[in-house]
Amino acid sequence: MGQPIKRSESLMPLSREHHLGLLFCWKLRQGVKFEVATGRMVQYVLFFFDKFLKDHFTEEEQQVFIYATDELAAKAVAEHSNIKSLVQKMGSDKAAKAYSDLLALADMVDDHIRFEERVLFPDIEKRVSEQELTMIGSHLSAEVLTDDYPDAFWIKK
Repeated sequence: MGQPIKRSESLMPLSREHHLGLLFCWKLRQGVKFEVATGRMVQYVLFFFDKFLKDHFTEEEQQVFIYATDELAAKAVAEHSNIKSLVQKMGSDKAAKAYSDLLALADMVDDHIRFEERVLFPDIEKRVSEQELTMIGSHLSAEVLTDDYPDAFWIKK
């Protein structure tokens, strides 16, 4: 698995939220493994996007990506857009709600988080001063988020 990534304290609020995102992916994969009704999992996807991802994406785009190279920032914004589109498709009444869509979303979010943690954030940490990192951190939400979704479909009963 390798060494844990050393992260600037200023970016830690986003890394903590990324941990929640990775748990979100794990929960979707567990739901598919346990053959949970897709409708139940889609409700969780919509909840998680509304409570966490939407604000997380906005915060990153407005407070953090402005310090990244244009190429890396553009890749991250495009991935945010692709994730948002898939979530909106799942929320549509007409959308086919299949395990393959849920697994595709889990893979997209997982890959995106790993890109930010392994490529984008280290690039920013190399390019900006400690003072700029501190300023970034001062604009990030310090609220500790918890995923309190009541239907724990990912736990085998």
